Amino acid sequence: MTRLVFFLESYTAGGADRVARLLVENLHADVIYLLVNRSIDTRIMFATPLPKHVQVRRYNLVTPMDLGLYANRFRSNALVFGLLKAGDYLARYPLLIWSFVYFSVFIRRFRATHFFAHNGGYPGGLYCGTASMAAALILRVRCFLAVHSLPRAYTRLQWPLDWIWDRTLDQCCTMICVSKRSAALLRSIRAIKQHPICIYNGIESATLKSYRLTGELRLLHVGYFDFNKNQSMAIECLAQLVRKGVTSVKLTFVGDVMVPEAREEVGILVKKWGLESYVEFAGFREDLTSYYEENDLLLCTSKVESFPLVVLEAMRVGMPVISTNVGGVVEQIQEGKTGNLVDVDDVARMSDRILFFYENRDQIKMMGEAAYHLFQEKFTLKNMVKKYHAALGLRVESLPSADAMARD
Repeated sequence: MTRLVFFLESYTAGGADRVARLLVENLHADVIYLLVNRSIDTRIMFATPLPKHVQVRRYNLVTPMDLGLYANRFRSNALVFGLLKAGDYLARYPLLIWSFVYFSVFIRRFRATHFFAHNGGYPGGLYCGTASMAAALILRVRCFLAVHSLPRAYTRLQWPLDWIWDRTLDQCCTMICVSKRSAALLRSIRAIKQHPICIYNGIESATLKSYRLTGELRLLHVGYFDFNKNQSMAIECLAQLVRKGVTSVKLTFVGDVMVPEAREEVGILVKKWGLESYVEFAGFREDLTSYYEENDLLLCTSKVESFPLVVLEAMRVGMPVISTNVGGVVEQIQEGKTGNLVDVDDVARMSDRILFFYENRDQIKMMGEAAYHLFQEKFTLKNMVKKYHAALGLRVESLPSADAMARD
């Protein structure tokens, strides 16, 4: 009997929550125990009922990330912020030791045959690490750790402990990365010696969108508001276009607010350039289907990414993408064929590429169709699930058919 423990701590990268939901629905195991921290946002994970063989178990621990986010609320007060950050670092390692003990007991009850930690970045959700160590070293379970963003380089003060952390996880876990770039960085800037398995994220297939080749050019940006997502770059691009006389254009932002200051910065820029009539803030949306259907181009302006899911969501309906050239995005977008890549904060280049599509509407359809076919070739849900089955050593003969896995 295959018992898979699927461990979640936090969602911070690359649509990891969406991918986690898809994997839980489609991985073949007799029972999946979904371990979820009570404090995380589960709107996407629990948007619809889970399969019957998936049993949800919640744990309730304060995480190092919780302490860091709380401290960040006081950035405007240097003294309070400094004291809270110091407390964060002092409390971090005792919390990690306690979590190792806690998970050694908590996970034992499931008699797991496989343990899979679905992490954000690396080190990222630190309890993904301690839970994996507990499962492998104490419970002798076969362990896998998935990394959804780019790894963080060592810091001067923490590198001795980070090195021990890396070497321990390297010995007890098989690592899975969602991009070749992320896998390469794990080996080059961290103390990981194994060759991580690269499995591209995949999502459900969809039908090719209809194209409007005249009228208003509609731009879409999807992602929560924080300084890494860099929505201000999109506003600056829009301002340049309007100054050049391109007035038949609209930019829609879809996403929750992770960092209020980042959202405020965007609002200030909108007012500064008088762009209120050109910008829409749609907030968080569980279903983005209509936004990809109604808009023409996706803008991705992030400073750091590994393999953003929004790029795949655009590609699967045939929408070209203009993105900053970060992480594994170059593994998703074929320059000049399915979209364009620009340097981070290169507003002139991104606005120039938007203007190109504005003046050559036929290229929206041409590149969009190429993106659609590339998605079908490399980034479907079926491809991803088959590769995870192989990596985890799960039976594949009971995989659902492609039609059953597709979502309308």
